Amino acid sequence: PYLAGPDTVQVARSVAEADPEQIAIDKAYLLSCVNGRLADIETAAAVVRGERIAEGVELYVAAASREIQEKAEASGAWTDLL
Repeated sequence: PYLAGPDTVQVARSVAEADPEQIAIDKAYLLSCVNGRLADIETAAAVVRGERIAEGVELYVAAASREIQEKAEASGAWTDLL
């Protein structure tokens, strides 16, 4: 995963390179053809399963297709991300 910003996607670095003490995240995207494959959605769901998205953070999720969303719903991954 990558962090982008502030204020532009032109400034990006991997999460592994980021200092969590210096990063305030207010929006997170798991979207479309970039990360909207079933494996991407299921991987993200495994990371957050049993956890809650922090107060003040907006998480946007969009599958690459209706079929992928239906499979993610069937596996329970979609619900884990909501």
